[in-house]
This record gives sequence, structure tokens and C-alpha cells, in this order.
Amino acid sequence: MSKKLILEILEENDEVIGYSDSRIAVKKTNGDVEIITIYFDDQGVPRVDERTVVITRKSSRGNKISIQNVTNGIEAGSF
Repeated sequence: MSKKLILEILEENDEVIGYSDSRIAVKKTNGDVEIITIYFDDQGVPRVDERTVVITRKSSRGNKISIQNVTNGIEAGSF
């Protein structure tokens, strides 16, 4: 019996544009690309890592890398 892992991670009009090494590249409707990581926990249960990488257009000030806590809105980064 084969098994199928079904991921319900896409929002309306999102598009999967790549997959490699348990990472999925999702193009969002605003043009951003979000890299989502899938892993298996100690019990073999599939999980979606809560940490993602979002690639977006650079600001007028140039390149920027930041870490954002979606829960409390705190953002820290290099500008």
C-alpha cells in the first residue's frame, strides 16, 4: 500500500513553483516567494516548520534581511 502526504498550505491563487529536499517554493499572489520546509518529527509524523523564508522585492533603501515574529509583530534585521 502506498502512502500519500497531503499538504494543505496554499492560499487562494498561490502557486507551487518548486520542490527540493523537503522544501517547497510557493509564489504568493503579491509576487513574494515563500520557502516552506517539511520534516518528520521523532515519531515519524510529518510537520510543517513554522519558520519560513520569504523572498520579496527590495525596498528603496536597498537589500534587507530581517526576522519577523508573526505572533507579536516584532521585527529585527540588518538594513
